[in-house]
Amino acid sequence: MVEATNFVKTVESHQHRKIACLEEIAYLNGWITKEDVLSVYEELKKNQYGQYLKDVVDGKYLDVIHNGIMDFKNK
Repeated sequence: MVEATNFVKTVESHQHRKIACLEEIAYLNGWITKEDVLSVYEELKKNQYGQYLKDVVDGKYLDVIHNGIMDFKNK
């Protein structure tokens, strides 16, 4: 269990992304609205997860997602 925790921490810190952020996945797939994400953000804005949600709705990671998809399709 400790190995898994360390792996997740390492990946998240190197990629500056959360692994399996359910709100991010739902928002980017159009299953929930920006307002839904911001509602969760309001409850969590004092911690790192809340700040991550704010970055998601602000579009901070869209270019990373787009570039990753294009890299995948070109292989």
